[in-house]
Order: sequence, then structure tokens, then C-alpha cells
Amino acid sequence: MNAAAQSYTVDQSTSQALTSYLREHHLPLVGASVAKAGDGSTRVMLYGYVATQQGKRNAAARAATYFKNDPRIALVNRITVNPEIRDLGSSSAAAAAPESGGYSAPAASSSSGALTWDQVYREIQQGGIHPAPDPGGGSSSAW
Repeated sequence: MNAAAQSYTVDQSTSQALTSYLREHHLPLVGASVAKAGDGSTRVMLYGYVATQQGKRNAAARAATYFKNDPRIALVNRITVNPEIRDLGSSSAAAAAPESGGYSAPAASSSSGALTWDQVYREIQQGGIHPAPDPGGGSSSAW
């Protein structure tokens, strides 16, 4: 069967578990959608935001590690690199650790009205991270 014509079903529990794993590893703005086809193949779509290309590579490497580097897992990396998020919750530019995806929590809460890191993280938790829209426009598949 043609891979493009395969029907995938999103595995909600594995998607949530991988998303939690990524967040525990300093990638709080990255989510994952894990989908399985009838033939047993698995696709993992990463989505969200990081501040650096290194963060994007780190997220893909973390996802591969989560699946024990199984070569049968197809990884789709739709993570967007946006350097501006490096300073979320901070009124001053903080140096970000490249190995953590480019995020840096502020040392203390700012009285300037800027959101603290904890506030930003709570908003993400409440509102969730949603996959990027399908660039194909309306496919009924998970991608």
C-alpha cells in the first residue's frame, strides 16, 4: 500500500506521554502526535516552538531516544524556530543553554509587568499546544 494513502490513527496516550517526556527535558513549547497505521508502522509528528536550530535537533533526538532509536519510526519535525521565545517571561535577554532547546527561566519575577516563566508555562498547560494546520488543506489523516 502506498504510504501516502495509509490511514493513521492517533495514539492519544503515547502522544501525551511523549509530550510530557519532551517537557520534562526542557522543551516546554514542543508537543508530539504519535499515529499508527494498520500495518504497524508509526509516525511521530513534533510541533511547537524552540528558540534555536539546536533546540529543534534536540527535540528530534529526544523523540528518537524515547522510542529507543527504532529505525521503523518515521519522524516528522514541524517545530518552528523562533529566537524571540528565548526571552519569554523575562524583561532582559537571558543566555539560553543550547542543549536545553534554547529556553532560560528568569531568575526572579519582574515587576515590569512581564510574565514570569511559571505564568507562561501555566498558560501553555491550560491552553495546550496544538499541531500546525495541515499544509495540504483538509486531509482527514493525522497529518
